[in-house]
Amino acid sequence: LANLYLLDFDRTVYDKVCIEQGGYYRRYSDDMVIICKKEQAEEIERFMMEEIKKSLVQISKEKTEKFLFTKRRLGNQPPRLTAIKLTSNSCIIEAPFIYLGFEFFGSKTLIKSANLAKFYRRMIDQVKRKSRLANKIAEREGTKPVVFKRRLYKLYTTANLSKTKIQTRRKRLIQNRFGEYRIQSSKKELEFKSNYLSYARRASTIMEEDAIKKQLYKHRKLFHQALYRHLTRKKLGV
Repeated sequence: LANLYLLDFDRTVYDKVCIEQGGYYRRYSDDMVIICKKEQAEEIERFMMEEIKKSLVQISKEKTEKFLFTKRRLGNQPPRLTAIKLTSNSCIIEAPFIYLGFEFFGSKTLIKSANLAKFYRRMIDQVKRKSRLANKIAEREGTKPVVFKRRLYKLYTTANLSKTKIQTRRKRLIQNRFGEYRIQSSKKELEFKSNYLSYARRASTIMEEDAIKKQLYKHRKLFHQALYRHLTRKKLGV
């Protein structure tokens, strides 16, 4: 509903920012972003603040941020595009521009670090819960704890991105005309279900940004480290 409510506002901003000023405008629900030249920023901000009032909507000034993308030289390295946050007290802070779960540094784009940390916490919590259950069962039955690593691994990994559907074989007992039962095998096409890793890989492909893939390289290592912590090496079962 929020997207629909501000459609007239979008058209007005598009005409002013994109057509007249040659800028770039995007909005998702209540998250707006405008890209323009530095000398246009003040005029466009004033226009946005006045225009949004016509829709009886108020922009949160404390959540409004300005970033300047400029080339800077760090040490002996060649100049690279860098995101600089402009604060109200005229301070300059080198910080990424964050929008819809991504951090834009200028020279590279990454998944928002807070979201990535949340993903890893969820993964480790899953390992802890399964390990705790395995330890209880092993203690009760006098055996070594068993954790199905492949099943745990599937909770946060996925198939190849090029696949939109996966096929699986299903077997069932079918009664023939003589009353006898026979096992019948058939293929069943299942809709491919995406998860956080496939989302990240897809984003890396769309944005042509290998740095996003590199953020996820350590998930296998963290997975096994968590298993090692919560199940001793001598007791670990597969």
